[in-house]
Amino acid sequence: VKVGKINFPKLHLIEPEIKLKVVQQNQKEGKTEFIIPQFRISANLAKNKKSTHGLLQGDLKLYSFSNTQRPLSLLINKIEKTLSIKNINLRFEMFKLVFDKLVEVTNNKVIGTDIDGRIFGHWQLNYETFKGNGKIIISGDGEGDIHLIGPDGDRLTTKDPRNPNRDIETPLLLRSKWQIEKMKGINFKKQILDAPFTFYTQVNPASAKVFGVHLPGHKFHYYKIPHDHMPYTVAGFERMATEYLARREREARKRGATEPLKRTGGIEP
Repeated sequence: VKVGKINFPKLHLIEPEIKLKVVQQNQKEGKTEFIIPQFRISANLAKNKKSTHGLLQGDLKLYSFSNTQRPLSLLINKIEKTLSIKNINLRFEMFKLVFDKLVEVTNNKVIGTDIDGRIFGHWQLNYETFKGNGKIIISGDGEGDIHLIGPDGDRLTTKDPRNPNRDIETPLLLRSKWQIEKMKGINFKKQILDAPFTFYTQVNPASAKVFGVHLPGHKFHYYKIPHDHMPYTVAGFERMATEYLARREREARKRGATEPLKRTGGIEP
């Protein structure tokens, strides 16, 4: 399926295309299984047809990387009211994600980000209680997971410490891994998933400086950030961030701090 353009309030997709092949494998005793040997979503790929406004102004790709022996599969069990997904192995690329807040926070040094990585694992969900379990991992690689984009539209670079005459890309994060194994439910009021997760990542000191965060040395700093829930909407994320900052401010007042918290010496979860 391919159309000319899709416009949402904050997302504009040019020539979005969906390639999907679904095969019903079997159906018995309230169970229906589907095999999905082909899955691909793309948009904004034409060089001369990029969106100039909205959240995404570059390429979008999401596609299955499963092999023919272990294709992506979906099992619906109407008796147990469960939805099971197996052999998840997806790749994604989202280039030039533009955030107004990012421009404001960095004083126009950064206008957006490039993000890419993998999603893999398996999951079973009760579609009445929204309780689920399994293992889903979103991971990056050694070439960078989140790249910052400067005002000129190119990725930020810095001088190679081993060769001052050479510029190298400076990803903000690399070798990141987000992992979830259990979900207790969904809080629709707060727009969050009641699901503990852990986020592992390595932060680049050169890119962190853009946000006023000063990390010692040139090597990437490793962080492990556990959390007990996560938002599934922008509004949910903003609510969680507001609650976090309010909590940090209360803690600072209890310590007798008279100045605002300074973001130096580390990344706060």
